[in-house]
Amino acid sequence: MVRFFNREHDLSILEGIYASQSSSLIVLYGRRRVGKTELSKEFIKNKKEIYLFVETKPEKLLLEDLEISLEKIIGIKPRLDDWDDFFNQIFKIPEKIVIVFDEFQNFTKVNPDFFSKFQKYWDAHHRETKHMFIVVGSYVGMMKKIFQGSKEPMFGRATMLFNLKPFTFTDSFRFLNGFLDISVEEAIKTYFILGGVPKYLLLAGEFGTPDAMKTFNKLFTDTRMLMEEGKNILVLEFGSEHKGYFSILEAISLGRAIPSE
Repeated sequence: MVRFFNREHDLSILEGIYASQSSSLIVLYGRRRVGKTELSKEFIKNKKEIYLFVETKPEKLLLEDLEISLEKIIGIKPRLDDWDDFFNQIFKIPEKIVIVFDEFQNFTKVNPDFFSKFQKYWDAHHRETKHMFIVVGSYVGMMKKIFQGSKEPMFGRATMLFNLKPFTFTDSFRFLNGFLDISVEEAIKTYFILGGVPKYLLLAGEFGTPDAMKTFNKLFTDTRMLMEEGKNILVLEFGSEHKGYFSILEAISLGRAIPSE
């Protein structure tokens, strides 16, 4: 198991907000594989917490998951028939708890009315409690729309928009050295190929070699572990419009450098 690596500063930011006597709503966003879920799970350790991964499944099943989580906090299993029941139950709890919604943007598919419900109860009760909500999302465009779109219910409600960044080269080098006896030169090459994305660096450390090009071939050709990653990112960000962006990238790869081509 890989230990939690190099997010002490990010954790300290969350801890500082948690120490406040006020309620808070943190929007934790960033590109895929950058470590948002790992950061949120590390943060909620040893705290009273509710963690929900928002799968695109019937909301009844999500509410059942929340019933189980709430039972651990209040001692009895509540009945949650809808989101009104959930928020009413949450805001009745006097002690501070952390509520994490991971892949928050999936509520647009589960039930778009969720955002209006959240806004309603947040506006009515957040001054009366000390709860900390953390909403996590990889679909950066959608997360910004939800919280920064002037016509959206959650506009202006976030305490902080927290953009989790990839590792710097220095941190990436330290991370890779935990797995491989890699030179600075090869680490630079690996960084140019993979960037500072923790998940990619983890795969490089576990399955790669100190030679950057051999690692590239291993991850993209031999095992194809990362072969679909670029496509997945474009599909996630641009949805049905992703084909147009693929066409542009394909044209660039063929040496076409001006729009008319």
